[in-house]
Amino acid sequence: MRYILAVMALTVCAYIGHHKSARIDKRRKLLEILHADINEVNDLMEYRRDSVAKIVERMSARDKTGLWKTLSERLNENDTLANLWAEALEELSKRGSLSPLSVEELDMLREFGMFWGMSDAQTQRANILHTLKRIEACIAALNDEYARTGKMYKSLGILGGLAMAIMII
Repeated sequence: MRYILAVMALTVCAYIGHHKSARIDKRRKLLEILHADINEVNDLMEYRRDSVAKIVERMSARDKTGLWKTLSERLNENDTLANLWAEALEELSKRGSLSPLSVEELDMLREFGMFWGMSDAQTQRANILHTLKRIEACIAALNDEYARTGKMYKSLGILGGLAMAIMII
């Protein structure tokens, strides 16, 4: 019975360490996807000069986060793009696909949506470039955090589980 409990303690601790490490990596990957999406929005605005509705429709066709599909579904509602964007972010941050993001990262995306479609194309592209730089800074910070703490979380999980297993046996 003790051996089973020791193996369970080791497994649970190792899982917790791995989960903590994977959460950082998941945030980084999600921000990389959003960076690529917003960069594509910039390209569509600059080279194709599509309307916001066409851009959202085009983005929803290859959506990996659910954000563009949710926004596309809401686009027919009689509300501002900023409000629809904020509602889509709120829904997805609660539902799960954007839940790994921190409050600051969600606020950064909200700010992007507040100014998108509200001014001339040049100002919108400047806002997009500003948002892209902020996302790049977040990705760099997460890369550093993962390099420093990712392996540590995994190792501490296993070591903590081994310590508990030894104490149980």
